[in-house]
Amino acid sequence: MRRLIHALPLAALAACTSVPIDAAAWPPGVPARDYYERAYEADPSNAAVQTKDDYLSWVGKFYFGNGLVGGWHKTSADLAKDLEPRQRVLVEPKLSYLGQLISSEWSKHNKTRRVTSEMLQLWGSVMTKAKAEKRIEPAIDRLLEDARGLVNGDVEKKAIRTSRYKDLLASSAPSSPETPK
Repeated sequence: MRRLIHALPLAALAACTSVPIDAAAWPPGVPARDYYERAYEADPSNAAVQTKDDYLSWVGKFYFGNGLVGGWHKTSADLAKDLEPRQRVLVEPKLSYLGQLISSEWSKHNKTRRVTSEMLQLWGSVMTKAKAEKRIEPAIDRLLEDARGLVNGDVEKKAIRTSRYKDLLASSAPSSPETPK
């Protein structure tokens, strides 16, 4: 049940129905607006189907969610919570960068984006499981690599499937020995 709770914020981002974030008043705690403006302008196929204000509004929704989900701020805080201080110092900047990469692509129109809501759900499960197994940093590193590959066009959307992360989703706990017959 706890895993489901951690995966829900990422999975439900697609269902954000809150009042759009005012793109003119950039919210604090979100990476620099010019980063997202450059990402928007670098994708003319997306600009043909989505306005810049709509794109920037979805960036805000990614970070802040709505009344049902807490968005990336809450998700990343939950993932960093209860980590050893030394690990937290390493993990928090990686989570921040991962959120920036994911949000720059996920906020695009459904027709053009390379990061889908299904990927967010999968990645939420991967990170939640990895945290429980005390393997959060290698999991984040893998997701960063995949997010960069998707944004750069080096990784195909169809490659992002559960099987890609089977090593991270598999339990590292030793299995109990079989009962003698």
